[in-house]
Amino acid sequence: SFGEQRTESVRLVDLDRDGNLDLFFANIYYDEECVGRNCPAIPARNGGQVWLNSGDGTFVDTGQTLPGASGEIATPGDFDGDGDLDIVTLYYQANSNNVRVARLWRNDGVANFASAGDLLAYRADIETQGFAADFDDDGDVDLLVNAVAQSQRVWLNRDYVDVSVALQNASSQALAGDTVNFEIVVQNHSDRGVNGVALQLDSYEYLTDLQILEISSEKESTTNKQPGGWTQSFGAPSATVNLQPLDTVRFVVQAVAASGDNSLSFDGARLPLGVSIIEPNDLVFIADAATTAVAAGIPVFPRGDANIPTYRDSGQTLQSFRWNSQSVGDVDNDGDVDVVLFSLRGTRLWLNNGAGRMVFQGTYGSGQVIADGALGRLDDDDQLSWAVADNYATLWYRGPDVYAPTALRDEPVSSDAVTLGDLNGDGRPDVVVVSANAPGAVFLSDSAAYVDSGQQIPAGVDVAVGDVDADGDLDLVIASRTGLAKVLLNDGAGAFTEKPDAFGFDALNTLTVDLADIDGD
Repeated sequence: SFGEQRTESVRLVDLDRDGNLDLFFANIYYDEECVGRNCPAIPARNGGQVWLNSGDGTFVDTGQTLPGASGEIATPGDFDGDGDLDIVTLYYQANSNNVRVARLWRNDGVANFASAGDLLAYRADIETQGFAADFDDDGDVDLLVNAVAQSQRVWLNRDYVDVSVALQNASSQALAGDTVNFEIVVQNHSDRGVNGVALQLDSYEYLTDLQILEISSEKESTTNKQPGGWTQSFGAPSATVNLQPLDTVRFVVQAVAASGDNSLSFDGARLPLGVSIIEPNDLVFIADAATTAVAAGIPVFPRGDANIPTYRDSGQTLQSFRWNSQSVGDVDNDGDVDVVLFSLRGTRLWLNNGAGRMVFQGTYGSGQVIADGALGRLDDDDQLSWAVADNYATLWYRGPDVYAPTALRDEPVSSDAVTLGDLNGDGRPDVVVVSANAPGAVFLSDSAAYVDSGQQIPAGVDVAVGDVDADGDLDLVIASRTGLAKVLLNDGAGAFTEKPDAFGFDALNTLTVDLADIDGD
């Protein structure tokens, strides 16, 4: 039974590559520090769990427990590039001033998971959400996560960039008027070229006035003279250098210390804190990153296995008050992945420039409380529109210039989740809406409009579509906070019947559910 645990998210994906949709529960993880601080007793199975589909929509417990998968969200994706689906869980780090951590669980191909450590850490002042997609179109999986001040941050997967930075021959101390010399050696260890590498010196309080005279590169004999004071701001970068695989460049820096009180202390051991390597597409590699992170109060995890991705904060902030859910797709038909955020204050659209940089387009339904949303081609114009879980189950159709709303319900009913799928096999997406405190509804498309099918499906807080019984049509899985998770089998025409004992356990307190092929079968 899951009665002793609080399940935060559920994902249905093919984990063992057998073609069936499997199940991953991300449950609250109670660490030992939690005991005695109004936390529940630590359950016998403490963490995430994996259940495999027998092929008919019945799920079998693998017995695995993923400690630390506190389950504020579970995001599947092929993070290590080996062809199967791994899982990243985002969880709160105890006693850490709101630090959240993303932990990678690597799949061996048959749904046995092993922790590969933590990928990144960040501050978040609200419940953590996350989503995986290839935002910069480079073939690997990036992450979008909640951050502070009700905003979202894009973390780009930069595992193919393997660059080391070393400080050499640095002056240990300098008084006003003294010359300061040091060298920064940058080496590309990867099998791909790194273009547009430049040296940029950041200002820190202990270097309140350092005048850069010259930055030269031995590799291509480029020189960039930078007169003027360097005071509490970013210094101009050097000329750029392209690094071929296994290539090295040495930046030689000449500067002069200029302190008004003739007592400037220059500590060469601390200098790496102020060195960055800049690459196109907003990649920033920070020298001595672990030290920098400690100074900022955010841990950074070492690189290690070449198959484990390295994530860098792209620096983008996607503002959205209390982001509840997200959907991604090519909204503007330009070949890249755009982002739609659904929140307590409407829906916000961000278009991708093709390199992972998101450009805000506007807010739709401003002031509306949106619990969930889904992207899909709701009409015949080959444009992505979206459905939202609000009081009226509203569809937002894309017109020539704007999006216009159409309500599916005449009377208000609080909705918690919405999903799209071709439920009756006519080639058009249908709409399923569920509510925590009222029966859900199925709206079928008849090409001209969406019509309520009249079915009352079980109440729930999340719903997912997928063919769980391998009969060629899309079934439903409904998650509930207070009762059992439900599997509803489709008769092929969009009519649903509940499958009894689909899980063989009480799937209690489930907050979200998705369907996908977890085991690759």
